[in-house]
Amino acid sequence: MIESLVANGIATNVVADAVHDAVIENKFWILTHDETKPGVLERAQQIVDGLNPGLGGFL
Repeated sequence: MIESLVANGIATNVVADAVHDAVIENKFWILTHDETKPGVLERAQQIVDGLNPGLGGFL
């Protein structure tokens, strides 16, 4: 699975540009895929609500 993710991942120069831009813009969070934002929002709300994380993806 990891090999597939690496083989099909974002090009290193694209990630490097994103990191560079974040440093210049003083941004801590770097989200390379816009489609992950809803999941980030959902998890943040769960944290605020005091909910423990699920085991999705671990089992």
